[in-house]
Amino acid sequence: MSKSVVLDLPAEEILDGLMRTGRDRSEGDAVSDALRLLRAQEAEASRLRTAWREGGESGVHRPADAVPAGLRQRYAGPADCTP
Repeated sequence: MSKSVVLDLPAEEILDGLMRTGRDRSEGDAVSDALRLLRAQEAEASRLRTAWREGGESGVHRPADAVPAGLRQRYAGPADCTP
């Protein structure tokens, strides 16, 4: 199947660079590679969203703002110690 697309100048320059360096054999190969990478990135983002949701639903979590306060309290030196 053949598709036509219009690229903005920055995308066109990237594609031209890939062709110039021989990174890809054709513009179609470059676009296919980019779409494969996008698909992989979207799958990873979906996996992370699912893990985030499942973690929140597990009930085993603390509000994010509680973590730094807890760390400061845990690792603070003696209150009367001055450098």
